[in-house]
Amino acid sequence: MSQTVGKECDERSLSELLTKGRQNVRLIENHDARTSQQYKDLIIDATMSLERLSVLVATLHLFSNNETIDDVSTETIKFMVVNAFQGFVHQQHYDFENRKAHILAAKEYYKDFHHLCQLYGLAEKADFDLNRTNHPVNQSNRVEKIQKYQDKKNLETKLEEMEKRTNVEEEVQREIYSLRSSCG
Repeated sequence: MSQTVGKECDERSLSELLTKGRQNVRLIENHDARTSQQYKDLIIDATMSLERLSVLVATLHLFSNNETIDDVSTETIKFMVVNAFQGFVHQQHYDFENRKAHILAAKEYYKDFHHLCQLYGLAEKADFDLNRTNHPVNQSNRVEKIQKYQDKKNLETKLEEMEKRTNVEEEVQREIYSLRSSCG
């Protein structure tokens, strides 16, 4: 019985950390004064809570190389975005003296996120190529980027509408978490 209670506490604390991480990401996205102490504190808090969450997710082995997305529980799918959140926070870091280190860390977090999405069939290698060069001369590339941006915004709107629903079935929750993972 104590294992069950401990597991429920772990799942609750994981979910709470993820909710806090998602809230911090939204606050960072919408913050105006990026040089303020409040912003710096927000970045530090987000970094620490997401790092703690990442360690817990890794310790609990929530994801495995020999699984498919169908093997992953609905409650677990939502944790696929942790590395994307970490990448975003490092990308937004205020410490300009160590900017390169933060950008490199962000790149590694994004790579890990994409690898996980690839592993579970939510993304393809072409969806995330950090080594490609984008030339502004290439008009089709620009149109493609605009289309991807519009698709992402539509997906985010759909997700927000789905998340507002109460008493949703597990299948709908799976879809929400899978879609959330695919758009980062």
